[in-house]
Amino acid sequence: MPKPDLEAIGKRLDDAHPWRHDNYLIDHACRDIAALLAWVEKLERAKEALKMLGFVRNNRGYCFCQNQDPNQRYHSLFCHEACEALAALEE
Repeated sequence: MPKPDLEAIGKRLDDAHPWRHDNYLIDHACRDIAALLAWVEKLERAKEALKMLGFVRNNRGYCFCQNQDPNQRYHSLFCHEACEALAALEE
């Protein structure tokens, strides 16, 4: 699920201010909010799953998977990519 366009959503939310009484804009603002909530929920579940599997960043910013054989950690491209994704999600 791609990250929602927060700038566009913010503009639509501004445009849908309740005093305008524009049901179309308010309806779309509600859809935007629902999409954001769904995205955040998936994001939180993904972060928890990555952490449960042992993906971590150490204090020097290096990614590794705690559950892997220590001698093989640097070979794991998938682990590194998952950890980088986790770091990006937490920004």
